[in-house]
Amino acid sequence: MKKDDSIGRMEPVKAAFLQYLLKGVDELIPVTPALVAYSKRQRETKVGVCPARMVDQVEELLKQYQRSPNDDSATRKGINAPLPVLLVAFAKDANPIAPDRGISIPNEQWVRLENDPFAELYRMRLDHVENRVQIAFIAHEDESTKALTSQMRLYLQKFSNHRWPIEWHFGGNDFSTTCSLESYEPMDEVADLPDRTNLTILLWNITLNFQIPYLRAPDNDKYNKDGKRVGYTPVREVNVTVDHVKKV
Repeated sequence: MKKDDSIGRMEPVKAAFLQYLLKGVDELIPVTPALVAYSKRQRETKVGVCPARMVDQVEELLKQYQRSPNDDSATRKGINAPLPVLLVAFAKDANPIAPDRGISIPNEQWVRLENDPFAELYRMRLDHVENRVQIAFIAHEDESTKALTSQMRLYLQKFSNHRWPIEWHFGGNDFSTTCSLESYEPMDEVADLPDRTNLTILLWNITLNFQIPYLRAPDNDKYNKDGKRVGYTPVREVNVTVDHVKKV
């Protein structure tokens, strides 16, 4: 079964950012009892990505998290959804990136997605955009929430973490582009929920910079024997005939 193409979609961007955050969570030192319990939970329950835009609406973001199943136990849903947790919400809009940060490629470029000089050629454009993201760090007491933001900020500031790959799929080929942050030192913002005084919520508002690829082949339904979508035929050989003209 062929893997579906993912070009031009936001799901690969969200999945890549989630994995990026989880790597930071893996490095957390559990300095409070709540974080000790957090460190023992299943990895996929530590960070949640909300399916719809809820930036600046942290109460709705929290309600959606509580409505979603967190594991196989019914007692872990609703008001009993496990805390601490990191919740991520992506803004719906993605805007052109500032010229000093990068440029889009609107004119089609010839690309190969394999490290082979005779591999299929495709036509590609790249939209270079920025997308606002909000991360809510939620715990029952402020010591745990502050420890989360402090350690995650150190994770972002490590030079090796300034960029991470976004994996794409097109016509039987896997390739990647790069995502980065506008700032690696996000400021903590307090979210007050008058009806939930038993929670401490700190927010980060950050901006992702990335490229969205669009590729084209001459026929989307044709594949070669290797399972790759047939592209534009590369020039494999050039024959040149030279006629010698005698001087008179």
